[in-house]
Amino acid sequence: MSAQQDLRDQRDQLVTNLGRGAAENFQSILDLLLSWEVLTWEDYESINIPVYSQSNSVRTLLDIVSSKGEQACELFVSAFKTVHRGTHETESALPTALSAVQRKESCSAVLTLQKLRPVLVKKIHSYVGNILKELLAKGLFTTFECDEIQLPINTPSQQARHLLNLSRTKDEAVARYLLNYIQHLEENSQQPVRDFIWQSYKNRLRSIISAQSQYLNTYDRTENVSLEDIYIDGVLEVQNAGSDNTQKHSSCILGLTDIFSDYGTSNEEADTVVILGEAGSGKSTLLQQLHRLWATDRAFQNFWLIFPFSCRSLNSIEGPLSLKSLLFEKCCWPGDDQDKIFQWILNNPEKILFTFDGFDEFKFKFTDVEKHCSPTNTTTIQNILFNLIQGNLMKSAKKLVTSRPGAVSPVMKKYIQKEVNLKGFSQEGIELFIRKHYSDVSTADQLINLVKTNSALHALCHVPVFCWIVSKCHKELMPNRTSSLQTMTDVYFLILQHLLLHTVGHCELAGLQSKANTVRHLSKLAFNGLCACCYMFSRRELQEAEVGQEDISAGFLVHSRSFSCKEGTSDQHFEFLHITIQCFFAALH
Repeated sequence: MSAQQDLRDQRDQLVTNLGRGAAENFQSILDLLLSWEVLTWEDYESINIPVYSQSNSVRTLLDIVSSKGEQACELFVSAFKTVHRGTHETESALPTALSAVQRKESCSAVLTLQKLRPVLVKKIHSYVGNILKELLAKGLFTTFECDEIQLPINTPSQQARHLLNLSRTKDEAVARYLLNYIQHLEENSQQPVRDFIWQSYKNRLRSIISAQSQYLNTYDRTENVSLEDIYIDGVLEVQNAGSDNTQKHSSCILGLTDIFSDYGTSNEEADTVVILGEAGSGKSTLLQQLHRLWATDRAFQNFWLIFPFSCRSLNSIEGPLSLKSLLFEKCCWPGDDQDKIFQWILNNPEKILFTFDGFDEFKFKFTDVEKHCSPTNTTTIQNILFNLIQGNLMKSAKKLVTSRPGAVSPVMKKYIQKEVNLKGFSQEGIELFIRKHYSDVSTADQLINLVKTNSALHALCHVPVFCWIVSKCHKELMPNRTSSLQTMTDVYFLILQHLLLHTVGHCELAGLQSKANTVRHLSKLAFNGLCACCYMFSRRELQEAEVGQEDISAGFLVHSRSFSCKEGTSDQHFEFLHITIQCFFAALH
């Protein structure tokens, strides 16, 4: 079958794939077709009409290519495959072409800009600001032209293309000056931010994340439990789709360092990976371990910067803010170099990882209605998060989201690269966790045997938070108890009784009457919180639920580590030890 016929047959599929795909991929195809002279500038301008949707632009491109015959269609297929596979146009011809222009040989500088366009876009996208300053100083560009190119809505690559497009419309001298400047970049290989300034910022961010991930952030905050000493890998599972509709899906088990691999990818155009798991399955701890591995230089070093966020803490952000202020004010302040650092981040999105823990705790439901593309203009926190997930902000940067399954809507799934299911501990993981929990081998053996022989306990212990609670109950309560634990409700009643009375008795509510007010207050707080999708509570919210200092001292509420108070204020926020404990108290209400 000819390429021309193939293009006709697959037209609808191409319109769908390219029309709904990343704008950068479509523009990269146009770059290649311009450099190969498949498209003229008139063709290019008729395709890139601003009022056109991307799907309409794709249709126009396919019409033009088809009208040019078999060879043009073959070159289009080649360009599509080149961009789709992520391979790059060779840069080997760049030095020779630049030298020829510098020697003022017969080669036209304007034509050279066109022939080398794919390479030049990649070469200059980090230097557009510097280049424009030079062109403005020389009187070759106007202030208006420079401002138009550097509109915040334009990505660095788009700014590079606008610069090349405008240079073509000027005289030969402008194109020659631009190529000479690029030659200078080639000779000096200067990267103004990448060296000292960004490395200094990376070290500062690494130090902060290392400190935050040193101790276990979930479960009992009264102990400083080293993450290294207690962490056990959970079972991570992805679904590999069959090659056709008749083939069944098969599951694949991943290691933590494989979550960004190609296994299980369902949308190659998306940048967001979601880790799904029920409450207590270890999502937050897994994310903390990922941060720890990066901060200690042991894994995920393909990411130069990681920006970690808790959706629970994002709930407390009020008023408009920009992506820039979110990164620097909520993660790591860059000092005097914030403009340079932020520009470096925008220029290198593929080197950035955003993590968002507990998306199910975010009080706003996902929507893709309101678009926000500017990294510097202010908007609401939900607009920033939702547009990061969609790729309207920081396209090509990786985003890793953890969530309970019910919070990921069908609308959101359109923007998900793949879903990874966290299944909790394997049988081997249960035993390893218990042995790490106890220094005494005989005690660990005793609990492991108890779990294996009690089917109810064994099922519970596959969930890490329940495994931890069962371990704590065995260590502190079971020696004085004759009956065995059958359900998680039994376990929670034991903890409730132990923390409120500091004695051990029968697992019945009758023994809790002396502390009934504390139970009632905490239950009201937990229930109101779940109804309002609230998991952190201010002093005012505690007062509204009648929660006093005596209730706080019971041990179920702890100071929130994910809420950053403004400097100079004494405002404190509290949260339950774990969301499952909040659910337990809410059920008592």
